[in-house]
Amino acid sequence: MKPENRALVLAIAITESGINYEAKHPDCQTFGIGGIKNLFWADLLGDVRPNSLEAIDIIISYLIDKNNGNIYEAIKDYKGADKNLSTTNKCYSLYKQLKKQQ
Repeated sequence: MKPENRALVLAIAITESGINYEAKHPDCQTFGIGGIKNLFWADLLGDVRPNSLEAIDIIISYLIDKNNGNIYEAIKDYKGADKNLSTTNKCYSLYKQLKKQQ
């Protein structure tokens, strides 16, 4: 995991699953600690297990690059948020709190 992404990866894991590798998500295609849709991200993840912190790191790094370094927009994309931004806002707030503690 990239050191600069630790707080963000942890914030995502907490808000997606409560840091639970066995988390069940409403969407049958979404699972695990990061709430990752394996089929959607398979090409990007390659041999990396989708139910891992490393997978969250790879995906959020890609989304940060895609959004020109904008962390909020990267989280929004990760969450698949469009109109209801409550989970995006919760994750971003938690990220800022964790980042201060690093």
